[in-house]
Amino acid sequence: MTESYGIISCIPIVTMLALVFKTKRLFESVLVSCAIALIISDGTGFVTALIDHIYKVLANDTYAWILLMLLLFGGLIRLLEESGGTLGFGKLALKYIKTEKRSLLVTWVLGIIIFIDDYLNNLAIGSAMRGISDKYKIPREMTALTINATGGPVCVLLPFSTWAVFIFGTMQESGMPMAADATVLTEYVKVIPYIFFAIVMVLAVPLLAIGVIPKFGPLKKAYERARSEGGSVFPDGLTQPIEEAGESDDAGTEKQEPQLRDFLIPMLLVIGLTVYTSDLIFGVLAGIFSAFLLYIPTKKMTSSVFFDHLFEGMKDMLYIGVFIAFAFIFVESVNHLGFSDFVIESISPYLVGGMIPVITFIAIAAMCFFGIDFWGIMILTFPIIIPLSLQFEINAYLSVGAIVSGSVFGGMACFFSEQMLMSSTSCEIRPNDQAICLFPYAILVCIVSAVMYLIAGFVL
Repeated sequence: MTESYGIISCIPIVTMLALVFKTKRLFESVLVSCAIALIISDGTGFVTALIDHIYKVLANDTYAWILLMLLLFGGLIRLLEESGGTLGFGKLALKYIKTEKRSLLVTWVLGIIIFIDDYLNNLAIGSAMRGISDKYKIPREMTALTINATGGPVCVLLPFSTWAVFIFGTMQESGMPMAADATVLTEYVKVIPYIFFAIVMVLAVPLLAIGVIPKFGPLKKAYERARSEGGSVFPDGLTQPIEEAGESDDAGTEKQEPQLRDFLIPMLLVIGLTVYTSDLIFGVLAGIFSAFLLYIPTKKMTSSVFFDHLFEGMKDMLYIGVFIAFAFIFVESVNHLGFSDFVIESISPYLVGGMIPVITFIAIAAMCFFGIDFWGIMILTFPIIIPLSLQFEINAYLSVGAIVSGSVFGGMACFFSEQMLMSSTSCEIRPNDQAICLFPYAILVCIVSAVMYLIAGFVL
């Protein structure tokens, strides 16, 4: 049984957030906070505890899947770029994208189209759109923000995504009243209208793109930097030059005229086979294999150059792979202190009547933002919130929507969540660069959503 340290369990979380805002160094902040959590729980044996946690994470099926997916997708993205396929997509897109607003709206539309999995969404769109966004002097933070905000939020609003399947299964296991022949399509669609945070966020992104919602705070400063004379689309401290979409690159391997098919065929295979098999790994492997069949016979690349690029792309993902490992360790060490139990025990006395949906949303949003695994949080809270809602005659689908909304907020806004890391990596910026710009808007949407849950809890 996990020992509860009460309010002391909050110290690592508070330390991590303070260090991130002070130093803007995310990995180091997580590492220090992880050490603090282990020192609290294990004292002088914290080094041994850290090693044990590392072994545990490396043996974790979820982490193994994420790492494999990252490596394979990193290799595929590098191949698409080196073949000129990404530029082929960019040349086509530039025929229709003539303004900054259109560039961001196309990024938003792609986020809706690639709805199957938020990881696929976050990694693929950055590669396709960052060069086009650069052409119109859109800061990379805005591009990453747009991708992130249409990843998880879109996935939970459709009944045939990985999120929907997981949530439906958890609803069944938690005693949700439903017909014997209930399916994802018949039941999950009843939850979708109540996932307020995702709905508001997906609608807010195009409004931010076209200027109805103003740029302020860190995002405004990012725009001022990008638009200033000699300014860069990259955050301060990052100077990597990115070729604008549509420009040719004569360096390196013998590249031919960029062809849209070199991008489109592998990506369509990834999406199509992921839908058909419900396995993203299978889809990405098929995309890599199709790239081999496309690029080698047409002499886009030799086989040795193909595999060089494949492994270089994998290497690009090593940082995020290591970071996610330590994020897992941090979450595990904080949970070991009883942080999630402390939060749940603290709010349980207030989970009554019409307040259930709004308190559920706020509590889960906070826990997920602080790094507690949102899949685990949903598994933990569904069996608590659903019976409570039925007992107080609250719409159970509304309460499920509140749980999902809180999880989406945390997964999207947490400074070290997989979605934040992947969308930032695909735009070649640091996670904290995006997180600081996204945070004020995520909080605004969170406040709007909380008001909606408060009203709905008493009206519905």
